[in-house]
Amino acid sequence: MPGTNFARGGGCASGPLVAAIGLPLLEFHGLIARLRTRRKTPVGWQNVDNSLAAGRRLALQVILVQGAVAVVAGCGFLLRGVAAAGSAFAAAFAVAIGTSLLALPVFAPGLAGPGATMARFAVGTLLKWVAVIGGLYLIIAYWRLPAVPALVGLIAALLVNLALLGFKR
Repeated sequence: MPGTNFARGGGCASGPLVAAIGLPLLEFHGLIARLRTRRKTPVGWQNVDNSLAAGRRLALQVILVQGAVAVVAGCGFLLRGVAAAGSAFAAAFAVAIGTSLLALPVFAPGLAGPGATMARFAVGTLLKWVAVIGGLYLIIAYWRLPAVPALVGLIAALLVNLALLGFKR
């Protein structure tokens, strides 16, 4: 740096040792202060834990795994007969349909405020349980399929939520 006397340690924050070598050091004090005051998120953005896209991916994953559990439950009860296999498959598939009905009003529209999001979630949950209870009614009362395989398929598909979403306290 022209005009700086490095022999006496002038112009260098680290003192005469580094100044004697002739290597000018940056003043890190100002740099650190600027980094501390810099915003971590751009203006207009909000800090959120999960994005809407992450929720959509998780909902799709839950629905696909519940569909796979429906197939496995149906194949598992195939030894007890076609009626038992159909009962287990239909009950687990009713849960998968219910989960898709839950995810549809929650994740299909864009971002909304907390009140609208809570209302969407409540409507989706209501739709889910109407589909599940309606499916169980059709399986047990209308089609007169065996109840135990239906309950096993229902419980197996509902356990997918716990397995994929995790046991959180």
